[in-house]
Amino acid sequence: MYKYFLLFVFHGWMLGFCQEHPAVILTTRPSNTSGPYTVNPGLWQMESGISLAKNWVGPQQKMEERAFNPEVFLRTGITPWAEINLSLAGRFYRLGEDQLNGLTPLALGLKVDIVRGKGALPTIVLGSRLVLPTGHESLRPRYPGSGLTLIFAHFIGEKTAIMYNLGAAWGDTGPPGGSYRLFFSYNFMPKLAVYAEYYGNFTALDDIESNVGAGLTFAPQPNWQLDLSGGIDIQPGRKHYYLAVGFSQRWFSKHE
Repeated sequence: MYKYFLLFVFHGWMLGFCQEHPAVILTTRPSNTSGPYTVNPGLWQMESGISLAKNWVGPQQKMEERAFNPEVFLRTGITPWAEINLSLAGRFYRLGEDQLNGLTPLALGLKVDIVRGKGALPTIVLGSRLVLPTGHESLRPRYPGSGLTLIFAHFIGEKTAIMYNLGAAWGDTGPPGGSYRLFFSYNFMPKLAVYAEYYGNFTALDDIESNVGAGLTFAPQPNWQLDLSGGIDIQPGRKHYYLAVGFSQRWFSKHE
C-alpha cells in the first residue's frame, strides 16, 4: 500500500489518505487553522483545552473583559476518507459588573478528503459544520447556522508544512461572514513541533480581524498529546490576547 507518512510539526498530520492508523495521534489543536487530516474508522479521538482571554472594550477601550473558555472536540472516522466530529465549549466571562456563565451552541461537523497533494498540487480537504440552537440563552441562535472551510496544505520535505484555509459561515445572529488562515509549521523532532499563524474573520471588506498566533505540541506517547499556544490581535485600535493549554487522546475500537 502506498504510504506517504509525514510527522510535520505541531499537528503532525499525515499526507497520504491511507486506511491504516497513523503511528501517533494527529490533532487539530491548538492552532486556529484546520489541517488536512481525517480520523480513520475504528479510531475515536478527544481534543480538549482551556483558554484564557482578555479584551479591552468600550470608549477608549478602558473596560477589561476577561474570559475563561474550556472546550472539547470529539472525532471519529466513518470511511477511510471522511470523519464526523462534535464540538462543545463553555464560556465564562466578566465585563465590569456583568457576568455570563454557560455553554456555547453545539456544533456537528463533517470533514472529507478531496485531493491528495503531489508536487506543486496541494492536499485539499473540505470541512463543514452545523451549529445547533443549543447552549446558554444569551449565546443560543434562534435558528441553526452553518459553515464551510476549504483546507489546503503544501509539504516541504518531512518537517515543514504551509497551510491555508478559506471559510464562510451563515447564521441568524448577523450577516454572512468569512475567515482566512495562513499557517507555517516545523517539526524539530518526532515528539516536538512548533507553528506560527496569521488568521482572522470578516463580515465586510471594511471589517476584517487580523491576528497572529504561535504554539507548540509535545507528544510523549503515541496516543496522547500536550499543547501550549497564544495569540494577539494586531488590528489597529484593538486590544486582545489569549493563552491556551490542551490535552488530546485517542482510543481504538475493541476489534482494532
